[in-house]
Amino acid sequence: VLRDLIRRWPGLAGSRGEAESFAGVPASQRPMKTVGWILAVLFGFALLLVPLMASRAQRWPDCKGHVVMLRGPHGEPIECVCAEGVMATCFTPGP
Repeated sequence: VLRDLIRRWPGLAGSRGEAESFAGVPASQRPMKTVGWILAVLFGFALLLVPLMASRAQRWPDCKGHVVMLRGPHGEPIECVCAEGVMATCFTPGP
């Protein structure tokens, strides 16, 4: 992989020849081809990061009853009150 990168970019390996990936491409289109590859790589990273971030998102249970017991961000129990199917407020359980 590293050898391919060195061969592609003129000047890195001391060669004065044309880079393989740019062979047959007019000089005016070379920057556009490079920008296209950079955008493709960034898009690929974004596609890989979306499932990772979605799996870490906090999922709340459905609010079907009036009171729901959950675990807070630090593992402590919290009690949440539902109003019309929407979680209205949460607090530490107690008397």
